[in-house]
Amino acid sequence: MAQDLFTCGICQKKVDGNNIYFLENCCHMVCRKCIRNQMLSAIKNENLSNLKCIECGESYVQRDFQEILDQKDYQRYDDLSLKEFMVDKEMIECPSCKFQFLKSTVEDFLDTSQVEKYDGKVLSLKARKHRNKYRFRCQNCSSDFCSKCGATPYHIGYSCKEFKARSLSLKCRFCEEPIPVNTPNKFKDVEICDSEDCRKLFPYACNTKLSCGHFCCGIANEKQHLGCLENGCKNQLISNKKARMVDGTEYCMICGCSFLKNEPSVCLDCGHTFHYLCIKGKLEAGWTSERITFTYAKCPLCKTWISSPQITDLIKPVNDLLAKMKDKVKKRLEYEGMMNDKVLKEDFKGDWFEYAMKELSYFQCYKCKEPYFGGKKVCQGERQAEFKEEELICPSCSSGDNPQVCPTHGTEFIQWKCKFCCNMAIWFCWGNTHFCEECHKKSTTVPLIPRDKLPKCVGPPKCSGNHPPNGEEYCYGCLLCKKAENF
Repeated sequence: MAQDLFTCGICQKKVDGNNIYFLENCCHMVCRKCIRNQMLSAIKNENLSNLKCIECGESYVQRDFQEILDQKDYQRYDDLSLKEFMVDKEMIECPSCKFQFLKSTVEDFLDTSQVEKYDGKVLSLKARKHRNKYRFRCQNCSSDFCSKCGATPYHIGYSCKEFKARSLSLKCRFCEEPIPVNTPNKFKDVEICDSEDCRKLFPYACNTKLSCGHFCCGIANEKQHLGCLENGCKNQLISNKKARMVDGTEYCMICGCSFLKNEPSVCLDCGHTFHYLCIKGKLEAGWTSERITFTYAKCPLCKTWISSPQITDLIKPVNDLLAKMKDKVKKRLEYEGMMNDKVLKEDFKGDWFEYAMKELSYFQCYKCKEPYFGGKKVCQGERQAEFKEEELICPSCSSGDNPQVCPTHGTEFIQWKCKFCCNMAIWFCWGNTHFCEECHKKSTTVPLIPRDKLPKCVGPPKCSGNHPPNGEEYCYGCLLCKKAENF
């Protein structure tokens, strides 16, 4: 049996009943293909008001769109329909929280004779009219925005077109994000945005603009400009002759999380470049274990000592400690008879300080902050648990109210014995107990051992035996004066 055919009111072609659609309001017939194309064209051109029945002029209704469009296209229609409704009803939607409210402008009440300023600059009449017409504050979230382009906050002093062009051209030299036009001039003029992280970098940055048009990537008050780190730039000059030409998009090898050009940087005397704040943090953090080491004061790449005329203030505490350590270490090596060690001459090429750092242990006293000798490294092993700084006390400070001081040699060779064995004491805990490294590892159990159960003195040659029984506190006094060699 043949199907009935119907004539489409749009294309005038005959279609079967499965492909014909009766409009909701007027019941005129159109084929589904024609009406769908009409709807999609109107949505694309953002003009739903012209969608009407070609025969009677009745407007299409929501039901028609629901029947003809798939879910994705219907959502596009629904969004556009809401937008047109808001325009018709003088409604506006906040771009931040999507809250909708009635428009109200003050353009008609603008006093053209009044002079207005923003950020120290006079606003033009054009800018004031734009602000009065398009600037709104959301009644729900209080955000300030432009109803024309949706910019939040509103771009005061600029039209939407000017704002877009400026945002695209002016970017923060640190985070490389567009700089908002309402950023204070003291940041905007040196191409820094208003984010908290970028503003924190501002005091450390060199704000000199080079002849290439880029800002110097060095640090504030530097004696010689680091130069430009933009790859291939003619001003890519670095502040010392050893410096390797670097691409600003290389990562800082200390933090490893941002490019060199994205923070104030400094070139060390060895020729390697790092973020200034990374170098600063590295030097101020110091060594990480209980033993004093100087790994933190060396370049992460070439292991030479960190130095640069740009960071003398950061290097001074390191150099002061290094000078004290060298003085103490040399005396200790001479006392221990280690200056003629074959290892020093062959493996360390006579560099007695690096040799001492490998063989001896020094600690920083928690009280006086001075370095003190803590025995040979081979005697100690590696500690597994966290150490307590307050338990690292030098022999002089651990003497209580009667500090031990040699009138000839001072405090450097004053030595206490471990309370529980014959070893040299390194730790001073609870204000009354000296421990060697091994006994300190067992500090929760060793003090509970009865005196008669503690290790007996081993005697010569490992120990002179010239001390009270283990279990009592004892200070050997000045080792140099007593000419003691083994304990």
